[in-house]
Amino acid sequence: MMRKLMEDYSRWGPHKTEPFVIGERTTDLQMSNDIIKGCREYKDLGSYSSEDGNIERNIKNKIAKYHRAIQHLN
Repeated sequence: MMRKLMEDYSRWGPHKTEPFVIGERTTDLQMSNDIIKGCREYKDLGSYSSEDGNIERNIKNKIAKYHRAIQHLN
Protein backbone atom coordinates (compact mmCIF):
# COMPACT_ATOMS: atom_id res chain seq x y z
CA MET A 1 0.00 0.00 0.00
CA MET A 2 2.79 2.44 0.82
CA ARG A 3 4.42 1.88 -2.59
CA LYS A 4 1.19 2.89 -4.38
CA LEU A 5 0.74 5.89 -2.08
CA MET A 6 4.30 7.04 -2.77
CA GLU A 7 3.74 6.70 -6.54
CA ASP A 8 0.53 8.76 -6.37
CA TYR A 9 2.18 11.33 -4.14
CA SER A 10 5.14 11.80 -6.48
CA ARG A 11 2.85 11.98 -9.51
CA TRP A 12 0.00 14.16 -8.20
CA GLY A 13 1.39 15.90 -5.12
CA PRO A 14 -0.06 16.21 -1.61
CA HIS A 15 -3.32 17.89 -2.69
CA LYS A 16 -4.47 14.95 -4.84
CA THR A 17 -3.23 12.14 -2.59
CA GLU A 18 -5.39 10.85 0.28
CA PRO A 19 -4.79 7.57 2.11
CA PHE A 20 -7.98 5.64 2.83
CA VAL A 21 -8.10 2.51 4.98
CA ILE A 22 -11.19 0.38 5.63
CA GLY A 23 -11.44 -1.30 9.01
CA GLU A 24 -9.12 0.94 10.98
CA ARG A 25 -8.79 4.61 11.77
CA THR A 26 -7.12 6.61 9.00
CA THR A 27 -4.32 8.89 10.15
CA ASP A 28 -2.46 11.75 8.51
CA LEU A 29 0.91 10.88 6.98
CA GLN A 30 4.05 12.96 6.59
CA MET A 31 5.97 12.58 3.34
CA SER A 32 8.94 14.80 2.60
CA ASN A 33 7.93 18.16 4.06
CA ASP A 34 4.20 17.75 3.38
CA ILE A 35 1.42 16.35 5.54
CA ILE A 36 -1.07 14.20 3.65
CA LYS A 37 -4.53 14.27 5.23
CA GLY A 38 -6.17 10.88 5.56
CA CYS A 39 -9.78 10.73 4.40
CA ARG A 40 -12.59 9.26 6.52
CA GLU A 41 -14.94 8.80 3.58
CA TYR A 42 -14.32 8.20 -0.12
CA LYS A 43 -16.51 8.49 -3.21
CA ASP A 44 -15.61 6.41 -6.25
CA LEU A 45 -17.84 5.98 -9.30
CA GLY A 46 -20.84 7.30 -7.37
CA SER A 47 -20.48 4.95 -4.40
CA TYR A 48 -19.46 6.08 -0.92
CA SER A 49 -17.19 4.09 1.38
CA SER A 50 -16.31 4.95 4.97
CA GLU A 51 -13.36 3.89 7.06
CA ASP A 52 -15.56 1.75 9.33
CA GLY A 53 -17.17 -0.05 6.37
CA ASN A 54 -20.57 1.57 6.95
CA ILE A 55 -22.59 1.78 3.71
CA GLU A 56 -25.55 3.74 5.11
CA ARG A 57 -24.63 6.95 3.25
CA ASN A 58 -24.19 5.00 0.03
CA ILE A 59 -27.67 3.49 0.37
CA LYS A 60 -29.27 6.86 1.17
CA ASN A 61 -27.52 8.43 -1.81
CA LYS A 62 -28.77 5.73 -4.19
CA ILE A 63 -32.34 6.06 -2.87
CA ALA A 64 -32.20 9.84 -3.38
CA LYS A 65 -30.96 9.35 -6.96
CA TYR A 66 -33.80 6.89 -7.59
CA HIS A 67 -36.39 9.40 -6.33
CA ARG A 68 -34.94 12.19 -8.51
CA ALA A 69 -35.03 9.93 -11.59
CA ILE A 70 -38.68 9.01 -10.91
CA GLN A 71 -39.60 12.71 -10.48
CA HIS A 72 -38.06 13.50 -13.87
CA LEU A 73 -40.11 10.75 -15.50
CA ASN A 74 -43.41 12.04 -14.10
